[in-house]
Amino acid sequence: MNFAELQSLWNSPGNQPNPADREKLTQQLLAWVRTQRWHQFVWLAWTFTALAAITALAGWLLFATDKVDLGIEWGSIPLLLLPWCFAFVFLKRFLKPAGPLASGDVPIADALTRALKANEAAQFRLRAVGILYAIFVPVLAISIWQLHSAGKASTRELFSMAIFFGSVLLLSGAGVFARYRFRLKPQHNHLKALLHHYEEPA
Repeated sequence: MNFAELQSLWNSPGNQPNPADREKLTQQLLAWVRTQRWHQFVWLAWTFTALAAITALAGWLLFATDKVDLGIEWGSIPLLLLPWCFAFVFLKRFLKPAGPLASGDVPIADALTRALKANEAAQFRLRAVGILYAIFVPVLAISIWQLHSAGKASTRELFSMAIFFGSVLLLSGAGVFARYRFRLKPQHNHLKALLHHYEEPA
C-alpha cells in the first residue's frame, strides 16, 4: 500500500481529490486488505499442516513405540498443545473478518477503517505470538530437562539444546518485535491519523 499517495491525497487542495484519484486510492486500500487476508490464510494453512505432522509423529512415538514415557516426559504435552491452542484462536479470528470486502463503490473512510482493522488484527497476531514465545521458554526448559532426567540427553547435549532453542526463540522474538514496533505501529498511527482527518467536520 502506497502511503505517500495517501498522504498526497490529504494534502490536496481543499482535501477534495478528484473521483479518479479517490477511486484509485480506495482500491489500493481494499487490495492491501485482501492481500493481508491471503497471507494470513497461507500462514494458517502452513501452521496447521506443520502442527498436524508434528502431532502425528508425536502420536506414533507415544503409541507405536516405547520411546516416550509420559510419566517422566510429560512436558511434551503442553509443548504440543500450546501451539494448537493459539492456532485455533487465530483461525477463529480469521473466520470472523471485520466486514465484507466489496470491490464496488466504497467510501474512502470505509476503506481506511478496514485497513485499520486489518492492521490491528496483524498486531494482535504478533502480540499473541510474542506471548506464545514467552510461555514456551519455561515449558521448553522443562522438556529439555526431562530428556536429561530420562537419560536421553547428556549434560553437554542439554546445554547445546538450551543454547540452540534459546537462540531460535530470541531471534524469532526479535523479529516479531521489530515488525510490530517498526512496521505495524507506524502504519497504524498513519492510518488512524488519516481516518481522523477525513472524519473531522469541515
